[in-house]
Amino acid sequence: MKNKNQRSLLTDSNSDLVRSDMPHYFEMTLPNGSKRHCGTLRDVECVLSIYPDAVYAKILLPPPQTVDVAHVSLAPDPELPTKDIVVNMDGGVGGSWEEVEYVEVGGQKLETQQRLQQSELQPIDLT
Repeated sequence: MKNKNQRSLLTDSNSDLVRSDMPHYFEMTLPNGSKRHCGTLRDVECVLSIYPDAVYAKILLPPPQTVDVAHVSLAPDPELPTKDIVVNMDGGVGGSWEEVEYVEVGGQKLETQQRLQQSELQPIDLT
């Protein structure tokens, strides 16, 4: 549909383009024959501002089909027993935690609480 004043269709409240609430998109044909798809009238306006000779059409999507879905009952999901789980006051699970001073990784002993060296740089004043 080639129209001399396509912008008036975009703002005309009596136009089918504005009135329809059916799912749709706009297909635009540019002057060189290539096609673009737009989801909103705003996108159509943008493309028309770049290509004033472009032609567009509103494509209505087919209405969704109603589908009957059979109800199927499934067995409940397996659950872990919860009566044997103990939560400690410090948030640990499964009994008391033993405090250790080091752990051994690949034959190397690493302290569990490592102290980082303090920086000798002056703090930055950001105020």
